[in-house]
This record gives sequence, structure tokens and C-alpha cells, in this order.
Amino acid sequence: MISKPKRVSKGKQQFKRVYCLGCQQRKSCGQLDEKKRYCCPCYQNILEELEKDELLISSSRQALNDYRARSIVCQCIKATKPRMKYLNSDGSG
Repeated sequence: MISKPKRVSKGKQQFKRVYCLGCQQRKSCGQLDEKKRYCCPCYQNILEELEKDELLISSSRQALNDYRARSIVCQCIKATKPRMKYLNSDGSG
């Protein structure tokens, strides 16, 4: 007997979580690394190592300088979640 493949609901899309290959803890926001392989602090360390060896191209050097000048806002480090205040019927929350 041939079994039919399971149907996957098209309405529910899977959210793919992208974690940093360097630290495995933070979710990568992709501000510096467009491929979202590394979080911004780990990617900054990689760029600084390349900068020491004078191997950076101009666009990477500019991204590193923007990150240092804080013109790039990283979402990896301080991701705040919106919270709603909840009050019970008795006034406690």
C-alpha cells in the first residue's frame, strides 16, 4: 500500500531562526552581515581582524566605521519586546 505524503498547511509559514555561527546565542539582525551568518558584535570582530591584516575592502571598512560611530543600530544586542500591561478584574496585574 502506498502512503500519501503529509499535507503542509500553506497558511502557516515556518519562521526560520538565524543564529550567529560565532556565538550561537544571539539572533542575527543582518545589519553588517547581509547573509545573516554572524551577529553584529561577532562580525565586528571579524572585520577588526581583517583590518589588522589590511585585508578590508572599502565597503567593509565603511561598514565597520559606521558601526563604530553608532550610525548602524544593531538589533542583535538589545532586542526589546513590546509588553502590554494586563490588569485583572480585581485590579491586580
